Amino acid sequence: MPADKPPTVPPEIDIPNPGKSEQFWIETDYSDKTRFWAKRFYPTDSSAGDEEIQPKATTIFVHGFVEYVDRYRNIFKLWPSKGHEILGFDQRGWGNTWRNSPKPDGNYGNTTWPQQFQDLEFVIRQTRQRLDQRWGANKVPIFLLGHSMGGGIVTAFHTRSEEWVKQHGGNGPTQEAKEMVAGVVASAPWLTLTKPPAWFIIWGASKLLALMPEIHWNVDLLGKNISRDPVVASNFENDPLSDKKVYLKAIQGPLQGGMDMVDKSHKNWPESKPYLIVHGTGDLITSHKGSQTIIERMQAKDKTLKLFDGYYHDLLNEPGQDKVVVGEYVINWLNSHL
Repeated sequence: MPADKPPTVPPEIDIPNPGKSEQFWIETDYSDKTRFWAKRFYPTDSSAGDEEIQPKATTIFVHGFVEYVDRYRNIFKLWPSKGHEILGFDQRGWGNTWRNSPKPDGNYGNTTWPQQFQDLEFVIRQTRQRLDQRWGANKVPIFLLGHSMGGGIVTAFHTRSEEWVKQHGGNGPTQEAKEMVAGVVASAPWLTLTKPPAWFIIWGASKLLALMPEIHWNVDLLGKNISRDPVVASNFENDPLSDKKVYLKAIQGPLQGGMDMVDKSHKNWPESKPYLIVHGTGDLITSHKGSQTIIERMQAKDKTLKLFDGYYHDLLNEPGQDKVVVGEYVINWLNSHL
């Protein structure tokens, strides 16, 4: 576990009325005693001693592959500045959840799609309970925002069939949890890759996993391909919380499941659930064409694809005001669905 490197600092950004933030642990009732490192950014009333005020909505953020929530700690101030709360949690096997786990050595990226759905449902329920206790039952709507791998997760969360859930031991998103979500935003979702591996590599990986379920894999992700901001690119290369050696099983879900959503399981999307995809046309990691295809094929009444010309993969960590343009577009969409 790399402990000798200092944590990276994202580029500063000037946001007026940024509200406040707090980090905390989301304790689960799991048998393995998993707990999630979390951080929320919330609006305050500057005329009343920065007292917390009821947000217009709460956005639960689901981060991407080999990353973590605190990479976004500056741009996420934009949400409180617009009267919104945003909450992110480091998923099992990633970020501070991994680093502070009982046995971090060898456990980086140790997760699967079914586990990620179970964990997201737990956070949704915990958040719903917290908001209801603080502000009143269902007074604050909950939205999901997932980036890259997280964008695939928040999409897949709403497209799991009953058959899929049964095949995975009943460990899938419940209808009750899905109904707690007012709308879904996917940022550069992992549906299809810009440079997908050949079919026989995917086939071979599945066979290999069946024989060696705990096998590791080195991923080829370069900072310069993530963002056009050189600081963000350098951070990604040198971040002690962004390792590139993960479990192969952590790749299988988004790799095969993403393609399946484009081809088939998009049919399971709830017709009344609003869905927004934001994607950069210059994305070198996930393909904006996959996003275009799933939006075209979906039967959702309320579906939107917003393409940002020339933007790279890490939309909320692009240079200068570019990230703000994306953030404000998402927040305006949230406002239109309150």
